[in-house]
Amino acid sequence: MKKKDLVLIAIVVIIAAFGLLFSYLYSNNSADLKVVITIDGNVFKELPLTEDTNEEIRVEQNGNVNVVIIENGIVKISEATCPDQICVETMPADENGEMIVCLPNKVIVEVTRND
Repeated sequence: MKKKDLVLIAIVVIIAAFGLLFSYLYSNNSADLKVVITIDGNVFKELPLTEDTNEEIRVEQNGNVNVVIIENGIVKISEATCPDQICVETMPADENGEMIVCLPNKVIVEVTRND
C-alpha cells in the first residue's frame, strides 16, 4: 500500500466514526421521544419520555390490567394480569423503536419520536 492509500483509509474511518457518534447521540436524545400505549391497536395514551417524567398509568380493558411506569427516561410494565408475565420481565425501553408487548392483554408500549 502506498502512503496515499493509508491517508484515504484514515479519512474514511474518521468520517465514519463521526457519523456513528452523531447518529448515536441524536437517536438517544430522550427529549425527542414519547411513549405510545395502545390497546388492541387503538391509542390509549401518549406521554413524553424524559428524565423528569414520573408517571404510573393503569391500563384496564375487559378485566385485564397492565401497570406502565415511566421514570428516569425509561418505560416498563411493572404489573400485569396476564398468565405468562413476559411483559413484566421484558427489559425497560428507552430508545426509538423499542417495544414492550403484552399479547394476552393486547397492550403495546412503544417508544417513538415526537412528530
